[in-house]
Amino acid sequence: MYSIMPRFFSDFHSFCKTVLLSVLVICCFGCNGGRKTEPLDIFTPPSLKDVVSEVAELFRNNYRVPVNINVVDIDKVDCELFGDVLFCDRQDVAEQLQQGGCVAATLPISYISPVLVVKRETSENFHSFDDFVNMDMKVAIPQNDPKLQEVATRYSAGSLHWNTMDLDLTGSLNEQLEKNGMDAILSWDYLVPQDDDELRGIPLPPYPGNTQTISVLVLTACKDVPVYQAFLETLTSKAGRDIFNKHNITTVFH
Repeated sequence: MYSIMPRFFSDFHSFCKTVLLSVLVICCFGCNGGRKTEPLDIFTPPSLKDVVSEVAELFRNNYRVPVNINVVDIDKVDCELFGDVLFCDRQDVAEQLQQGGCVAATLPISYISPVLVVKRETSENFHSFDDFVNMDMKVAIPQNDPKLQEVATRYSAGSLHWNTMDLDLTGSLNEQLEKNGMDAILSWDYLVPQDDDELRGIPLPPYPGNTQTISVLVLTACKDVPVYQAFLETLTSKAGRDIFNKHNITTVFH
């Protein structure tokens, strides 16, 4: 009895919450054919565009809510951004927006870790970060990512040459390795799928403060509370988690 009933009430509570959200969203639409005059405005950096698009499609199919997806340069986002939800893969930007008072709520999605991105064909004998330390290798650091620059300062031992460069981590990392004459690029693990045929990510040794947080920020300009709540429910559902996992992003919610 004691092991079954709590789980029953937990499942029943989740079921009731889902039904209530559905009713609230439908009430927001009135009787206008299930169509909402103002769509849910979602902002995302290029690095998260694919996964956000799939989650938005899942939400659209579940609730018949129109969605606008806007790809933005995360470095240029400020409190003048007018919309509902922002996906953010930069903690420094999220903190600036929170301090500016334009964030109503924050939901962490995933904690990502730094990796050295190298070509598979030239790194067959390298199995860990220690294998690279004394190899006199040139490593590129994206100049627009303060967190990765901070990480690089912690691993300055050995003969690695850290080079701060203007890199686009959302483009082809393989092309950028060749273009800039680098042996490796310091990047984030989710940007290098484990089954990538050309590249592999070498994890850096664990260090406090190395991780970065991918979050979804509910903006204070958000128009409809029931709608964004329904969107967050979709995002954290099993179907939503499966979408993130497919894109090499391990969610913190279960």
